[in-house]
Amino acid sequence: MTSLRLLALACFITLLPHFAAAQTCTVRVNALDVEIDEGFFADDDLDATRRERLLGWPRRSLSRALGNPPPCQSDTVLVFMAELTEIYRAEGYCLQYGDADSGFLLIPGERNFRGRCTRTTCDRVQGAAAEMIRLSEGVSTIFGEPPDPDEIARSDSAGAMLVSGSERFIRRRLNNAASGAFLTALSAPPVAAATAVTVVAVGGGVFLCRE
Repeated sequence: MTSLRLLALACFITLLPHFAAAQTCTVRVNALDVEIDEGFFADDDLDATRRERLLGWPRRSLSRALGNPPPCQSDTVLVFMAELTEIYRAEGYCLQYGDADSGFLLIPGERNFRGRCTRTTCDRVQGAAAEMIRLSEGVSTIFGEPPDPDEIARSDSAGAMLVSGSERFIRRRLNNAASGAFLTALSAPPVAAATAVTVVAVGGGVFLCRE
């Protein structure tokens, strides 16, 4: 009996590094590849759905078998990004895939079983680097101003900036800073008719999202 206990303890000690590695995961958000501690960024009120866990199990298991951190599940990413943007709670937000460079963006909206946005769409607005800087400066100037209850402005310590509100609110706040290409995109009928508009400046680019 003692021998069996010693064998079990030896096996447990041998597998400790594997268990430790399994607690981290990787994801690309805001144009950065990050490794997240799944235990640290957890919320008792937010769990990945069974469907997401089942669909992601083969890939996550393969990553662990190869000694690599597995892809993050949506609940971990949502909590992580909510902390970055100082929203602190992911309720009312979803994950929108910008492009291969930016990865996932956190924006207001309803989410599906994978935490992805169900109705909100984001389009990249092209512009020169100087225009992107001016837009980012325009976004930063509104921090500290108390927005209306349905209007939100957030900065992101990972290098992204997020502004949400009505199309009129966005235009009023960014009119002097945004490029002509951005203002043209803002005037598009689908955007003007949207119930909510979100601008995310990240990784040298700007995404215009609408719901």
